[in-house]
Amino acid sequence: MDGAAELRKQLGARFHFTNTASEPFSRSTLLRKAQKGVIALGNVPKELVEGESFFPSADAYFKKIAELLQQQTEQAGRKLPLNDLLHSCLLEDLRDLAEEYHLSKKVMRTKDALCAALTETLLKPETIRDVFRFMQDEDLRAYEAALQAKGVYMPPKDQLDCFDAASYFGYAFWDDDGGIVLPAELCSLYPVVCDAEFFLERRKAIWVLQCLNMIVPPYYGIMPLEKFCRLCRRTSDPVILPEEVPALLEMALDDESDCVLNGDELVARQAFEDPETYAYIKNVQGAKPYSIMREKEIEEIVKYGFPFREPSYARFVRFLRSELQLDENTANTITMMIHKKIAFGANTDAFSEALEYYKIRPTMQQAKDALMLYQKLHNNTRTFYNRGNTPIQMHSVAKG
Repeated sequence: MDGAAELRKQLGARFHFTNTASEPFSRSTLLRKAQKGVIALGNVPKELVEGESFFPSADAYFKKIAELLQQQTEQAGRKLPLNDLLHSCLLEDLRDLAEEYHLSKKVMRTKDALCAALTETLLKPETIRDVFRFMQDEDLRAYEAALQAKGVYMPPKDQLDCFDAASYFGYAFWDDDGGIVLPAELCSLYPVVCDAEFFLERRKAIWVLQCLNMIVPPYYGIMPLEKFCRLCRRTSDPVILPEEVPALLEMALDDESDCVLNGDELVARQAFEDPETYAYIKNVQGAKPYSIMREKEIEEIVKYGFPFREPSYARFVRFLRSELQLDENTANTITMMIHKKIAFGANTDAFSEALEYYKIRPTMQQAKDALMLYQKLHNNTRTFYNRGNTPIQMHSVAKG
């Protein structure tokens, strides 16, 4: 074996050379393969592959390869303008994105016009704020990590789903190697637009959104805007005054919200879209007073799906764990299922259904004890037909 062949054999153990020297170099491929101990070179000059006549030693050969890798990495590391990234997308996908932003159909006639219109819309500060305001915290952390990357960002396994929203709205693009490419403009725009004031506003808007989607439909059904402003009031961080709520509500409401603003009242979407349901709720509520849920209780429902620290609920969870030997997650899930059924006015035995679902077979004594705890839990559950009051509260109102 001659010297060049021996060298190629040695290199073959460390490098993989592609056959097409004209292919653009992919930094994400390099990073991924480098993690496995294999490096891909997309445009290595033929003399590097075919012989060593220009290099006095193997060390010089490897040094030249390292220089090429560095040059290619720097070239690939440059983020691309948003317009260029949009041009890389299919026309059909661009039209879907334009519809998401309610752009005129006139701009959809040509790809150039469509990309230009989308670029203008996506780089507006108000658009950036609207998109990033309600992203999950982990999604924002992943996006900020990608912004810090010099070029293509290879997300770890726990971040693979964190770019779905940004990708859907046109602020992140997947390359062929599973890397994330962000628009170059966002590197400078994001820190300016999404500043400390934005993140404070974001926390407030998320609270209002949680009240809108997780509190009003099951516990009130229909709620005057003035009552909703009181419901969203916060005394802890972030402090929210009732007069701030209408502006925050405008940010939170969209076509997929679980509630609709109908005049001066918020209506659960199901009731808004079904006149019979709306009339039914109005009829069963009658002139009952509203019970405004406490801030801590809202936090518990958002986190656990039920009022975790309410005494009857706490006792019920302890019973499931100690007497029926259920783990914490199963006990909380069963309690949440029961809570939702009661709040929505289900006439069935929610506890028996939950036991059947999880194939739990309690003894006669356990079933008797559970029924007593269930009745107390039922009497301390807020319902929409009582306008957020529990049966015990309604009994007190009737006596008073």
